[in-house]
Amino acid sequence: MNILESVDKYIRERWQDIIELIETENDVEIKIKYPNEQFSSQSNFKKESVFNDDGEKILDLYFLSKNGDFSSNLKKRLEKLKVIIKKDIKISANVKKAGGKLNFNKSNELFEDLEFLSLLPETNPNMVLIVECNGNIIYSNKSTHQWLEKNGFSKEEDIKVLYPKSFKNKFCSSCGHFDLKSEKVDYKGQTFDFKIKPLLPNEKCMIILTDITEIERLSKEKELYYKAFQSSIHAMLITDTKGNIKYVNPKFLDLYGYEYSEVIGKNPNILNPGKDKYYDLGYPKQKYHELFRGLWMSISDPKKGYWEGTIPNQKKNGDIVWVNLIISAVHDSSGEITNYLGMPVDITERRKENLKIR
Repeated sequence: MNILESVDKYIRERWQDIIELIETENDVEIKIKYPNEQFSSQSNFKKESVFNDDGEKILDLYFLSKNGDFSSNLKKRLEKLKVIIKKDIKISANVKKAGGKLNFNKSNELFEDLEFLSLLPETNPNMVLIVECNGNIIYSNKSTHQWLEKNGFSKEEDIKVLYPKSFKNKFCSSCGHFDLKSEKVDYKGQTFDFKIKPLLPNEKCMIILTDITEIERLSKEKELYYKAFQSSIHAMLITDTKGNIKYVNPKFLDLYGYEYSEVIGKNPNILNPGKDKYYDLGYPKQKYHELFRGLWMSISDPKKGYWEGTIPNQKKNGDIVWVNLIISAVHDSSGEITNYLGMPVDITERRKENLKIR
C-alpha cells in the first residue's frame, strides 16, 4: 500500500468513526456521497456539501433525523465534521501532489500525525530521512540527495555527518526510548536544525534537517546590533513611523532620568519643554513651528530621511538639557521607512562655555 492509498484509507475510516458517534448521540442517519458515487436520496434527507479551498466540491453529506429534530448540537457536530473533512482532504492533496509512492511496513501507523507526515513528500525543501533503530536509512528525499551531491558525497549514508554526536550514540531497540527532539548541528560553516520524531510502533524515526545558516547569521547580526545599541556611549532611541518610542538604551534613561517603562510607547514630545519655554529661550513663534514641521518633512522624505539640529529637551525632573539631535530613517529591503533612529548628544555644558566666551 502506498502513502496516498494509506492516507485515503485512514481518513475515510476516521470520518466513519466520527459519523457513527454523531449518529449515536443525535439519533440520526448520515451518508457520504463522493463525486464519483451514486446516491438515491430520499426527499426527507437533508444535504450539506463540503468544498475545498478552491471552491471545488469534495463530497456531500446526507443526513436524516429519525425523530425529525435537527438540534443545535447536531448542527455543530456536522460543521465540525465538515472542517475535519476539509482539512484531511487538503493533507491528502499535498501527499498526492508529491507523488505519494513511499512504501513502509505497517504504513497505517505512520499517519497518526498527518500534519507532521505532510512534511515528508519529495517537494519538501528540508532534508527528510526515515531511519530504523539500528541506524539503517530506509528513505531519504530529493533535498537530501541534492545536498549530498553538492557537498561531494556519493553515498546516502554520508548524510550521517550531519547527525549530532548525541544521536550517534543513542540508537536503541525502541524509538520510544529515544529522547532527543531537536539539536543544532554545525558542518563546515553551515548550521542545521536536527529534528527527530519517533514513528511508533514501527521502530522507525523520521529525521528532518533544516538549513538554518542564514537564520543563525541574521540572529547573530541582530544580537550584535542590539549589544552595540545597548552599550553605546550616546543616548539612542528608536521609534515607529508615527513617532512612538519602541526602544531606548541605558544612556537615554541616564540622560533624561526616566525608567524604561515610562517611555516605551510614548511619543518623544514628552521631552519637549513646550513652546513657552522655547519662547523664553529666544525662539520666535514662527521659528518654533517651522522647526518641527521641517524636522518631520526631512525624516519622512524617502530620499533624505535625515535631520540634525540643536534643541532644548526637558528631563523628567524638569531640568533643561541642550542636545545636538540626529534623526535617521530606517528602511526595509523595499526602501520603505519602518522606523526612526534618534541620537541626542548632551551639549549643555559646551553651550554654557560658548555663551561665556561670547
